Amino acid sequence: MAPSALRDQFFGLLDLPPEGEEIGPGIVRVVGWALTEPAPVERVQVVVNGHDFGPARLGTERMDVARHHRVPHALVSGFEHLIDLGEVPDLGDTATVEIRATIGTVSEAVLATRTYRIQPSTPVSTEPSQRGRRVTDAERSRLVRSRTDRLLAGASAGDEGELNLVAFTHDMGYGGGQLWLSELLYQAGAGRAFECTVVASREGPLVDDLEAMGIEIYVTPDAPVNDMQWYEARVGELGVWIRDRGHNAALVNSFGSFFGADVAVRLGLPTVWAIHESYTPSVIWSVAFPPDYVHPDVRAAFDRALCQVQAVVFEAEATRQQYAEATGAGRSLVVPYGVDLARIELYKKDHSREAARHALRIPENCKVLLVMGTTEPRKAQTMLAEAFAQVSGDCDEAILVLVGDTGTPYAAALKAFIRQAGIQAQARVVPVTEDTYQWYRAADVLVCASDVESLPRSVLEAMGFEVPVLATSVFGLPELLTDGETGFLFEPRDLAAAAHALERILTANGEQLARVGAAGHRLVTERHDSKGYASDILRLVEGLRRTPEALPSSILTSGTATWDNEFSSAESPRPKS
Repeated sequence: MAPSALRDQFFGLLDLPPEGEEIGPGIVRVVGWALTEPAPVERVQVVVNGHDFGPARLGTERMDVARHHRVPHALVSGFEHLIDLGEVPDLGDTATVEIRATIGTVSEAVLATRTYRIQPSTPVSTEPSQRGRRVTDAERSRLVRSRTDRLLAGASAGDEGELNLVAFTHDMGYGGGQLWLSELLYQAGAGRAFECTVVASREGPLVDDLEAMGIEIYVTPDAPVNDMQWYEARVGELGVWIRDRGHNAALVNSFGSFFGADVAVRLGLPTVWAIHESYTPSVIWSVAFPPDYVHPDVRAAFDRALCQVQAVVFEAEATRQQYAEATGAGRSLVVPYGVDLARIELYKKDHSREAARHALRIPENCKVLLVMGTTEPRKAQTMLAEAFAQVSGDCDEAILVLVGDTGTPYAAALKAFIRQAGIQAQARVVPVTEDTYQWYRAADVLVCASDVESLPRSVLEAMGFEVPVLATSVFGLPELLTDGETGFLFEPRDLAAAAHALERILTANGEQLARVGAAGHRLVTERHDSKGYASDILRLVEGLRRTPEALPSSILTSGTATWDNEFSSAESPRPKS
């Protein structure tokens, strides 16, 4: 059916914010669904008071919609968008939110238009003190914080003695950020060259890997971010524990470990904070927590830690730019992420493509499009499956393999769509696995459709295997990939763009794919070996121990190396992933 014939067949709804609700002047989450029965919508735009906030994320699960619209794409017809009303010029007292759905270039429908009142500023609350004076929330928070600071005063050890590192991470699962840390600690010789303890808020398979290196693991609950008094109590408890163990430097892994950055800064420890998430500092709170859940003084503690920490490192310049104003002057820098290329080369030598395909039951004549990453909305696996369903009919030998099923409702919707779309013979969803190399070895192309990524580990590993990469042009990916030369790029949150990109890959000949794969391999070999970033991070830690006031960039350009890979894989079991 021609796109123009679809104009009167759009269905959809704006679920959030609900009708009649007052909305705050800051971050607002917009949620709804949109479809036509003949075809899924290709883009959903969110416009507020005439200000275009760009495309919404597509493909979120909507089992409820599928009960009323008996088409496969109804299962994944949801959309969502985080918008910052502070970006709307002359916002005033009201915000008119308009949802526009598009198919092709000629068929567009306004699905919903709602006008909301903007919440007025909340006055500062007070309550009587024991002596009858009104005490503001801000005063109470200062009192609570000052008690903790007195408890932790004078803890810094600076450059005294050998390095004794405490590292904070959000969990110990097989995610990209967690593997960034485990790879770094392995390459740096943690547990052998120097003492190291990893503090995590959740268990996971990396616990065994790190303990095998001689690293101590302490799993402790997340800080209670909704209650300032209990948050400060946890800061004090963990701070005293770190001080008593003699830790003299800190490494903080991801935004989700900001509690560790707060503790380390208040202890006066030389600290390096690695932030992987490509959200702005204001938006990321709405991604991580429910609305109004985080106490404002905990948010303020994060802001102070981000400004005071000696070094904040990023994988991509686009992500660093988002945090540039929030970090201390000259304290942020890009340290390119890396993967273990030597290990990849050994694997390639010992495992042939044919053997990998035989083990995975993949026919030799198939063109395998591999998606490697936990199934979650920001990675857009459902949108990619929709795009594949549109183009795979012209390429019977193509197979889409999505590795990373975590058993979530989103993953269930992905599998249901594949069944109902009738592409189960060409598309398979595979659980999270520690043996990712086998899939890279069997693949023809790696596809990354994420709308938020800094620099995915899967992309670098695929390039190490000489597998060409098709990826969205977000954050660090266009910094890494040049379209048609070292990879292929397409626009995120756009079903038509994804379908066109897949068609481009499926019709490319083997010679073209091999040329791009080889160019990508040369690039990753030159710039993204994990030994390089491990060396840089350790140099930052040791440089800040000696000279806490030094700028991170000056430490890395000083030419003074403190790490020589003395402790290699021969002395410690290699992490499994």
